[in-house]
This record gives sequence, structure tokens and C-alpha cells, in this order.
Amino acid sequence: MGEPADERWAPFPVQDWSTMPVDPPLEPGWAPPAPEQRVPARTPRPWWVPLVVLLCLGLVVGTGTWLARRTAEPRSEALGFVPADGQALWQQLATTRELDTRTTTVVTESARFSGVDGLLSGDAALVTRVLHQDYEDPAGARLWRTTTTDVDEVGVPTQTVRYYRVRGSVELAGQQAGADITAYEPALLELPADVAPGSSWRSAGSAGDEEDYESTFTATAAAGGCLDVSGRLVLRPRGTAQGGRQSTLTRTWCPGRGLVAASESGGSTRTTLDPVAAPAPGARTTAGAPVAWADPRAWRPKTWDTVSVDPTTEEPGPMNGNADVAIDPVLTASGLVVRAMSSPHDLVATTPKTADAWTPAWRVHPGGTVLTLASFGAVVLVTTSERRLVAYSEAGSRLWEADLPEVAPTAPVAVSRDDAVLVDLSGRVLRFGVADGAVRWTRSVGSDVNRLPGVGAGLVVVADRGGTVSALDAATGAPRWDRPVEARAVAVVGEQVVVASDQNVMGLEAAAGTTRWVTHFDGTLTALTAFGGSTLLASKAETLLLDGAGRVTGRLPGYLAVDVTQGHVAGWTADRLDVVDPGARVVATWPTRSTSLVSSDRPGLATPEGVYLFGSTKGWTFDAWTTGG
Repeated sequence: MGEPADERWAPFPVQDWSTMPVDPPLEPGWAPPAPEQRVPARTPRPWWVPLVVLLCLGLVVGTGTWLARRTAEPRSEALGFVPADGQALWQQLATTRELDTRTTTVVTESARFSGVDGLLSGDAALVTRVLHQDYEDPAGARLWRTTTTDVDEVGVPTQTVRYYRVRGSVELAGQQAGADITAYEPALLELPADVAPGSSWRSAGSAGDEEDYESTFTATAAAGGCLDVSGRLVLRPRGTAQGGRQSTLTRTWCPGRGLVAASESGGSTRTTLDPVAAPAPGARTTAGAPVAWADPRAWRPKTWDTVSVDPTTEEPGPMNGNADVAIDPVLTASGLVVRAMSSPHDLVATTPKTADAWTPAWRVHPGGTVLTLASFGAVVLVTTSERRLVAYSEAGSRLWEADLPEVAPTAPVAVSRDDAVLVDLSGRVLRFGVADGAVRWTRSVGSDVNRLPGVGAGLVVVADRGGTVSALDAATGAPRWDRPVEARAVAVVGEQVVVASDQNVMGLEAAAGTTRWVTHFDGTLTALTAFGGSTLLASKAETLLLDGAGRVTGRLPGYLAVDVTQGHVAGWTADRLDVVDPGARVVATWPTRSTSLVSSDRPGLATPEGVYLFGSTKGWTFDAWTTGG
């Protein structure tokens, strides 16, 4: 019998046959072996020489790193009061003006930076005014940033950002509240390095461009090892010795928690700040509306920039820091696009500012390195390298946080309108309430997991790295069935569990896990998901639509990534965007910039207006194909 027309051949095992020629060669492409030739013998090198060199190099590098960390981490009494990176504190803020008192709840997040990250950790207008002294020695910059967000605020988020220098003492370098930026030079001394009950200190200098400041403080012992610090702050017009504005201050600093309580009075205004428990979640939309595109053929391509706007001049400028193009941005219910940063590790919510640019609406810091992002209506969930799951409102306030036994390399997945499931690296499956973090159930599958779970048909399906696919009851977490399969991806389509393994995809009965069909595919798998009642399988070689019996109902080119909406799929190749309908027809196509198409990890985002593609070399620039053009 003759060979099949599409038979592939290679002189070595091949994982991705899409890279090999379709027509098999008739004979090997190399010459016959040459006659044996005698090669002069070389003196063998002692086996231990490269090993010793490697060990010496490792010792030098390791010792240098250890010494750098030892010298870079100052220790003092004052620094014991500074919170850890990512820590949050909820407080009640009461502001009284004459007879009117307004009370609200705020949450303050702490971020710890060293080196250049600290100088990139805010909008350029703020850091250039407040941290300009640190630019002289960026390697030695050690900063503590607090961001206070009004929890009760709806509409436009309200944040107050403060920067402290923490190199032994704790010094307030400056702050921004709304459009008002105040820089203290030299920095206002909050806590001297050797602070203790009975300590007194003062500092003086300039406060912005038009005023001078003078402060005096005294510390007394408080309960729990805390310090009560009281004193006054005087702000006078530049060059005057009398008059000005005087405020009486009282602050309570607690070890590892920072400034937990405070009061300030001056003129007719008095503010108090007291710690409270995290507020109970209010009514929040936790289910996002499905994205549906009317006519993708009417889209127009456009390139957007993201800018930082100076609040005092309204002039746009470049964004500080680097957007993390390996983490998919998410869209909130109000239309904010939330992106992760790789340097520093903040989250930034952006919104359109002009006809050509977006700008930040708020910035938060969950702590550690951001690993995944997910959006559920008005709630944004993030997992971090600190083994934490943190929830934010779409106004930028931290709602709740939870510790995880291990890092979670995949994002949470919706299992109902109000709940999501998360699988961490240890194999623990967690179902929880999106609005409040309340745990519904937990279950361990017994092996490591680094793949997204499948959800549907009353199941949560998990493929572990031990070679088992496990189905859990979505309501209770109880085991339903398991199969010994080395799965590369899982999805639930209708009443079937679809599993990709090696170069085959199989359909399993949702009720019992028995095999119903098996279909072969070529190329490296890039996506497996449900689309319009069918299974969509994308690889670098081909994209298939499969019906409930595993039959191929549509063939498309290979895609590096896909974004699925209610009625269309956006398929990304190395140089093209295709929009595909449920009948496997390409209804619209556009060329893409090569700078935006780095790999299958580059983030695309489907929106009601069209689709965005992130990942350009500039980081903050992105491409869009939308109805608005």
C-alpha cells in the first residue's frame, strides 16, 4: 500500500509536527559516513577543573549577593514600626468642619521598595517632585509607600499616596491628595532611628514651592509596644518667621502595623483615624456581562498610548514602570482595563483620557509579584507570589484577602454568578464567594496542578501533574470520578468533559468519565475551550471545531491564542487577527504589528466595543480593533 499523502517523517522524535515538511523525503539528507580517520589523541582535561571553577564562581556570586542584602537591609527601632510589603489596614476616617462631620471607611496598603523600583512606583508628576533627591543614588533608595483608598467612594476613586524614606529613620518625603502634591525637603522626620518612649525630635525645611515647615514631636509608651507620638506642624509662607497654619497632631504607631490611629486639628477642621475590621461586603456585581459583537467587519484599527497626567498642569507624560505583558489584563463592569506591572509589582486601572491615550484611574499593591488576574463584574481578583488571593473593588479598594497553602499559577474561574474556584500549585481546589471570600468548600486532588480547571455540567475538573484527571462535584467538592490521563488541558462543553492529551483530544461522559470519542490533532496545543456549543481546539498548526461526537465541523488556520466571546472568536496568528463565527467562517481579518505579537502568552482582551491586543515593545502602548476606530 502507498503511504498517506500527508505522512510526516523525521529522523528523530517530534512533538510539533507542524514544523516538519508534509511530503516525506525519499532518502536521508546526509552523506554516507566517511572512512574512519585517526585523530591525534588529546591529553584529557581533569574532570574536576570545570566543577571547581563553577563552585568558585557560585561562591563569589553568592557571597556578593549575601553581603549586598546584609548592607541593604538597615535595622533600627523606627523600622520595626513599618508594615510588611502588601499589608493592608482598614480605618474609620472622621472629618469635622465646624458642625458637619463626615465619616467613611478607608483602607491603606503598604508597599516596600528598594532601588530603581521605588523611583518608578508612581506617576511621574508625583515621584519627580517628592523623590528627586533619591535619583542621585537610585541603588540606595529605600522607600515605603502608603496608598489610602476611600472604601465608600463610588464613581471616581479617591486615593491619597504618601512616600516615606526608610533607611534607619522614618521620614515623610511627600504626599499627593487629589491634585495637591506636597514635597518636604529635607523629609519630615516622623520617627528617629532610635525612637523610644521619652524621645523628642524636630525637623524643618520647605514644604512645596511656596511654604516652609517646622515640626516638633514627643513619643510616649502605649499599649502593646506601640508609641503615641504627639506634636505640632507649622506651615508658613516662604521667608516668614511668624504666622502661618498650625496643626496639632497625635499619632499611634504600632510594631509591624505602621500608623494605626491619628488625629489632627487646625483652624475649624479636625480629622480622626481609628483602626476597624474590614467592612462587610456590600451589594456588588460579581458576574460580568457576556461580550457580544454585532458586526466585527465595521471595526477600525487604532493604536492607543497610556500616559501619566500631571494633576497640577493637566499635561500628559510617559508612564513610569513596566507593564507586565505576560499577564492578561482584565475588564471591569464599568469599563476599566486593569493591568499588572512587572516593575514595580503594582496593579494599575486605566481609562480613556483623550482621543489617543488612556490614563491611570487608580493604583494598588497586593504585595509580592502578581501571578494572575481575573475580573468578575465589579470585583478584581489577583493571586501573588506571597501565596495570597486578594480582591479589589473596581474603585481600587481592597475588599478582602486570603492566605493560600501554595502559590496559584492559574486564575480563578467562575463556577456560578457569585462563586469562583481556584486551584493552587499544591492541588488544593477552593470554591469561594467572589464578593466576600467566604469559603464554600476545599478539596485536594493529591498532586501538583498548574493548569486551568474546567467548570460546567455540575463539575469542577482538574488535571494534575501526576497524570490524573479528577472530577469534583461543583456544589460540595465531593469526588465524582477520576481518569489516569496525562492531560495538557481540560474543558467542559455541554455535558462532556473534553481532555487534550498528547496529539489527541477525547470526549468523556460528564456523569461517569467514560470515553465517548477520540480525535487526533496536529501541532502544539494553544487553547481548548467551549464555543457556541462546540469544542474549539487551537494549535499552532490548525484550529478545529468539534461537535458532540468529536467530528470535525470546521477547520481554521493555527492560532497562537484565542479570545472567545458569545458569538465570535478572535484568533491571533503571528501577523494577523481573524474574527471567526460559530460556522468556522472568518468574517473579518486584519494585519497586526509584529511588535505586538511576541508569543502565545501575549495578552488580548475582548470588550463590548471590539478587541485589544497588548504586548508591544513599549509596554504601555496597545492596539485596538473597535467600532469607535
